[in-house]
Amino acid sequence: MSVFPDSHLDLLDAPGVAALTTVGADGQPQVTAIWYLRDGDTVLISLDRARQKYTNLVGNPLATLFFLDPTNPFRTLEIRGTTTMVDDDAVPTLSLAPMCVHPDHQQAGIGTAL
Repeated sequence: MSVFPDSHLDLLDAPGVAALTTVGADGQPQVTAIWYLRDGDTVLISLDRARQKYTNLVGNPLATLFFLDPTNPFRTLEIRGTTTMVDDDAVPTLSLAPMCVHPDHQQAGIGTAL
């Protein structure tokens, strides 16, 4: 069973862009559009060590990934968690898993149009 809700796996499996929110050294949030790849119960992104989002995550590994359904902007998926950096052939990758993303779980939220 996936930690992600079956009702929103299409958002994670389709090619797209999510909003990555990190926290800078000054405590201010920084939001960046980023490509992603779901690998089972993990969401992977590629980071450039020269970018602010990488620096932010090294200093504070908490992050949020926010997915918006391109066909229905009121259907969303939010994943909040502590990130893990993994070097993959000298390309840093961010893992946001395992994250429990379920309507009953307080760590993440699912938005659905009424």
